[in-house]
Amino acid sequence: MKLFILWATTAASLYAQAAVEYGLGASRAATSTAPAAGIGKSVAGALSNLDKTIKSAEKTSSETIVLPKETKAAAPAKTYEDISKAEVGLAYGELLDRFGPPSMQITGEDGIRKLSYGATKVQIKDGKVLAILAPPPPPAAK
Repeated sequence: MKLFILWATTAASLYAQAAVEYGLGASRAATSTAPAAGIGKSVAGALSNLDKTIKSAEKTSSETIVLPKETKAAAPAKTYEDISKAEVGLAYGELLDRFGPPSMQITGEDGIRKLSYGATKVQIKDGKVLAILAPPPPPAAK
């Protein structure tokens, strides 16, 4: 019997708690949506004013757009030689002129610059190509 009384009391108090919280939530929802009711009218008013401004600008505008008669074509991109044609002893400036800028360049403590042209690595010391480390050629197809 004691268990039944405990169960009934707990159920009644939980029901009362739920009813109170529901009422509080409903009142918060009612008070928070009231100020938002005027937002639609103010947005519509702003868009209406924007439309009026655009239409009045169209009526009073006397500007003319003049396009250039000739357009110069852009210079074609410079093409570079294949890095596999580089030789040891080639000057750094000539290397850049013939083969283009490297994709990556690292300068070591010993003053050797290591340039990366894809899989080919070029080492520069004192302004000249010191070594070229090219990847091995692919095996011949059988």
